[in-house]
Amino acid sequence: MLTTTRILMSPAGLRHSTATSLPSWNIILFIYSIFLIPMLLVLLVGLNLVVWARERINYVFIFELNVRSRLDHREYFELPAFLLCALAYCFMASFIQFGPPLIWPLVWLALVVIVLLNPIPARSHYLCLRFELICF
Repeated sequence: MLTTTRILMSPAGLRHSTATSLPSWNIILFIYSIFLIPMLLVLLVGLNLVVWARERINYVFIFELNVRSRLDHREYFELPAFLLCALAYCFMASFIQFGPPLIWPLVWLALVVIVLLNPIPARSHYLCLRFELICF
């Protein structure tokens, strides 16, 4: 946490005035770090899917995935990439003080819940796999 604060307060990062103008600076960094760790985990699982597909490892058989509803690595990356991009925008909105800074993590969390619980079966949202993820 201390290292993250040093990086963000460096000349290449955010200005020192941003850290002093936000009384909840450390709280916001802590909240976003909690949200970032699962997103990085999901993206690293996607990277594993890429490597397994490239090396022709039958991960569908190994992990006993449903053959009819499984995703390839390109389809798998759609949802985590969208959520990571939304997290980055919420992070930016918090630190440029576009509205109350503590509301943006809640906005991102609401977006995640809406995306995962959306009952509309669209091709890009893969309804059955989202429910498998929630139940897992």
